[in-house]
Amino acid sequence: MLKLTPILKENGDKSLYIQLYEYIRQEIETGRIEEAEQLPSIRKMVLELSISKTTVESAYQQLIMEGYIYSVPKKGYYVSKIEKNIFFDQKIEKRVFEVKEDYSSKDEGLDENIFCFNIWKKYLSRVLIYETQRLLTYGDKQGEYELRREIVKHLYQSRGVICDPNQIVIGAGVQSLISILCVILRSMGYNTIAFEDPGFEEPQQIFNDYNFNIKHIPVSDEGMDIDVLKKFNPNICYACPSHQFPTGTIMTVNKRTQLLKWAYQNNSLIIEDDYDGQLRYCGKPIPALQGLSKGKNVIYLGSFSTLLIASIRISYMILPYNILEIYDRYKDRYNQTASKIDQLTLAYFMKDGIFERHLRKIKRIYSQKNDLLVKTIKDQLGNKVSIMGSGSGIHMGVKIISRKDEVVLYELCSKLNVQINPIKKHVMYLLIFDKVRENK
Repeated sequence: MLKLTPILKENGDKSLYIQLYEYIRQEIETGRIEEAEQLPSIRKMVLELSISKTTVESAYQQLIMEGYIYSVPKKGYYVSKIEKNIFFDQKIEKRVFEVKEDYSSKDEGLDENIFCFNIWKKYLSRVLIYETQRLLTYGDKQGEYELRREIVKHLYQSRGVICDPNQIVIGAGVQSLISILCVILRSMGYNTIAFEDPGFEEPQQIFNDYNFNIKHIPVSDEGMDIDVLKKFNPNICYACPSHQFPTGTIMTVNKRTQLLKWAYQNNSLIIEDDYDGQLRYCGKPIPALQGLSKGKNVIYLGSFSTLLIASIRISYMILPYNILEIYDRYKDRYNQTASKIDQLTLAYFMKDGIFERHLRKIKRIYSQKNDLLVKTIKDQLGNKVSIMGSGSGIHMGVKIISRKDEVVLYELCSKLNVQINPIKKHVMYLLIFDKVRENK
């Protein structure tokens, strides 16, 4: 039986289960623990490391969720087959930029009872009182530097994203940023993009408006079908690996590695849409593809819409350095679409740690709502349904075992005031519940 010897610090910056999880993950990624090798039982780990059963269970559960290991009932835990991450041994690319302090030229939101308007008003007042001179001019076309700096710190700590403030472009919503991105990608010769099927319709419509050739890649319980992707071999792949919309699936680490390998070998790009990847209710958030790739071949999209209130229209994209160089040639064509006042307010909000406190609060509240919704569905429908993707985000998928037509099911739910979003052409009908607003 394999023997593990991690050094765990009781009073360290990270919890014990995170330390154990990271140790085992690194052993697997480096090949020191090989495929199909059996891990020590939970009971044995508890005795050898003198830690609680909950600590070991949490670490193993996180590894299972990310696809590093799998469990066999009544036998134990085993290491999954994982392709080597081609970026694992590469150094992080860093560039030094000069920061110029020249400001002269320069019904999917939060629950209404959660956002603290009084605190936001306090930071808004600070901007209006102390930043009046800056507010007389248009903002930086790329976004206010203070906010970009805070986003860098936050994403590194919460999602493992690797970048510097100069790689971030801020805009009023992801759609406006995608429009700019389409122009850049077209100028670089990219013309074919793959989307998950089922997947987000809005981004597809934008790329279609810019005459991109669109391919559709089926999604399974483990994520996008990489074999189909390789068959089409597009220039770009648009994916939601941390909480896929609308199925709620999480792309396993093996699929992630295959996707990154495909992009690297074919000089292709991945657009990682991480719209609610931070809202995870059990374990730690799934690492972003952008961080796994050391910032190469991945364009990262994020938004504050589901974390703050929808009317604060602030989203961002993180560009690899080679694409950033192209963006610099085009950025003067576009005005900044996000409010300069809101950007500076959010920057102060994040700098003082209020945003992190707010994030912990909404995770706790949404987790309670999530548990209530899952329990209600199971109590009312029992084995007639199968729930997917309930551990993250603000939506979940439910497979309904029924012979009734999809239209009939939709009408029945509407009469009962149950808000659903049916997906066509599925034998096992998938319904999307809004976990934030639906409490019944």
